Amino acid sequence: LIAYAAVTNQIALAQGNQGRKLEAEQRYLEALALASPVLQRHPDRVEVLEEIATIRSDLGVHYGFKLGDWEKSLQHGEAAADLRSRLVELEPDKHRHENALAGSYNNIALALYQHRRVDDSRVMFERAAKVRERLVRENPAIPGYTLNLGHVYNNLGTLAAKQGQAEAAIESFQKAVAMKRRIAEDHPQVIHYAKDCIDILISIAAVEPDHPRTPALIAEVQSLYEGLLVQRPGSQEFATNLALFRGLQLLERLGKGQARDGRPREAKTLHEAAKSLIGLTDDVVGTAESGNQGSDGVRALAIRALVLLWNDRTEEASRLIEPVDAGRRPELVWLTQSLVHCQLGQFEQASDLLDQTKTSLSKRDPFPAYELTILMREVDRHLREHAHDG
Repeated sequence: LIAYAAVTNQIALAQGNQGRKLEAEQRYLEALALASPVLQRHPDRVEVLEEIATIRSDLGVHYGFKLGDWEKSLQHGEAAADLRSRLVELEPDKHRHENALAGSYNNIALALYQHRRVDDSRVMFERAAKVRERLVRENPAIPGYTLNLGHVYNNLGTLAAKQGQAEAAIESFQKAVAMKRRIAEDHPQVIHYAKDCIDILISIAAVEPDHPRTPALIAEVQSLYEGLLVQRPGSQEFATNLALFRGLQLLERLGKGQARDGRPREAKTLHEAAKSLIGLTDDVVGTAESGNQGSDGVRALAIRALVLLWNDRTEEASRLIEPVDAGRRPELVWLTQSLVHCQLGQFEQASDLLDQTKTSLSKRDPFPAYELTILMREVDRHLREHAHDG
C-alpha cells in the first residue's frame, strides 16, 4: 500500500504541474487515504513516516500555491513537520530527515505569512535557517544543502523587504546571494542556479537602488544573462532581460535628474549603445504577431517597446504595446506606455499612468522592482523637463 500511495502522490504532483489542480487534489487525498492505515499499524517505520510526510508536504504546497487555501496548506505543513520531527528522533544521524524538516519549517513560514502572522512566519524561517546552517557546516560538499540555505535566506530577505525593513532585507539577501553565487559558479551548466542568483541580485538593487554597490550588481546580472544566452542562444527570456538591464544601466549613466541635452556628447554615446539592444529583442515581434500574451510574453513586449523608444522609434513602440490586453498590463507595461506618451508629447496621459503605477505599488511593495524604480524616475524626468519648458 505504501508503494501504491507513493506512486499516486507522484501522479498528483504531475497533474498539479500540468494545471489540473482539482484532479491533483483528489489524487493527493487518495494517496493520503492509502498510506494512513499503514502508519497506524507501523507508527515507527521509517519508510512509512517518510512517505506520508512527503504526501502531507506536497499536499500542503498544492493547497497553498495552486489552490490558494492557506489554511489547509498550514494544516498539512504542520502535520508533515510533526512526522519529520519523529524521523529525526528515530534516526538522528540521517541528515536527510533534518533537511526535510527544515523544508517543512519553510513551508509553514510561507503559510503563516499568508495568514498575516508575520512574526510567527519569521520565527519559522529562522528555525529553518538554523537547521540548514548546521547542515551546510557539516556537509560542505553537498550542493543541495547550500542551495536550500540560500532559499531560506532569500525568504527572510523578502519577508523583511515586504515589511519595509531595508537593513534586515539586505543582510539576508546578501547571505542568500553568497550561497547562490557559490552554487552557480560550481555548476554553471545548471541554468536555474544562475537564475536564482539573478533574482536575488535584483532584489538587493531594488531595496537600495542608489547604493554605490548597485551598478556592480546590475553588471553582474548582465554577465549572468550573457552566460545563460551562451547556453540557450534562442531564449527570448534571457535575451530580452539582458536588453532591459543593459538599457537601464544606460539610463543610470545618463545622470539622475539631469536633462540629456545638458550632456550632448554622453547622450550621443549612449544613443549609439542603445542600438545594440535591438537585435536582442527581434524575436519579440513574432511573439506579438502570434498573440502570445502570457506574463512572459507581455514582459517581452514591454522590453521590446522600451528598446524601440531608446532608439527613437516611438511610433513602432506605441503600435507594439497598444494591443496588450488592458486587464493584463503589469506596471512595467504602464510605465512603458507612459514613456511613449512622453515622447509623443502627451504628458497628461503620461502623468496619469505614472500615478496609477505608484498607487498600485504603494498598496503592496515598499521596495518596487529595480526596473520599475528606474523607469518611474525616467518618466518623472520627462515630466519635470516638460514643466520647466512650459
